[in-house]
Amino acid sequence: MTQEHQQPPLRYPPTSSDENILVVDDLHTSFFTRDGEVKAVNGLNINLKENTILGVVGESGSGKSASALSILRLIPTPGKITKGAVYFKGLNLMEANSEELRRIRGKEISMIFQEPTTALNPLMNVGDHMHEALVAHGSFSKQDAKTRSLQLLHEMELPAPDHILKQYPFQLSGGQAQRVMIAMAMAWDPKVLIADEITSNLDVTLQADVLARLKRLKTEKHSSIILITHDMGVIAQI
Repeated sequence: MTQEHQQPPLRYPPTSSDENILVVDDLHTSFFTRDGEVKAVNGLNINLKENTILGVVGESGSGKSASALSILRLIPTPGKITKGAVYFKGLNLMEANSEELRRIRGKEISMIFQEPTTALNPLMNVGDHMHEALVAHGSFSKQDAKTRSLQLLHEMELPAPDHILKQYPFQLSGGQAQRVMIAMAMAWDPKVLIADEITSNLDVTLQADVLARLKRLKTEKHSSIILITHDMGVIAQI
């Protein structure tokens, strides 16, 4: 065992409150292009308390999605996190190894991505997507995975869950696809849910429905939520 593995896990900074389940400390992310460095996230600080909803608001192109992806170290090439720390349950995710990240992503910290119809694989039906989300962190038989998937879709009040499981992304409406994404994100009752522009391209009625479900998830599952949006009206509702 190397000396690195013998070190104790990195703990929250002394100035952080124990109520904070997620602490983002001076996070910087840049994209390195032929024309030089483009700063996408420039000194982000977040203190997310347990069982709360925190709004992150900014115009298009301001770095909101880059911030969300940086928290989970999912920033795509040529992006690079250049500075800062993200503490979750005492562990600095910027220093975590691949196994620690695999354990946390999707199970303890989940993310709902923009544009659900494009975030879903067009070659996989809903059942395959749900099964993949479940087996990533546990051993599920095919039947157990289907039972859990039906339960999650039922909690999202999707009509005819059995039928939805057989549907492909292009066969779903925008509202259905969004609820499927929320169901997948909540498969393991994560402690932190990052919702990135989840009401974009939805009409007012569907927006209200999705936001109501987020509030229910906070109440029923005790999840802490980071809600990323460009719409102050969405923030006002939630």
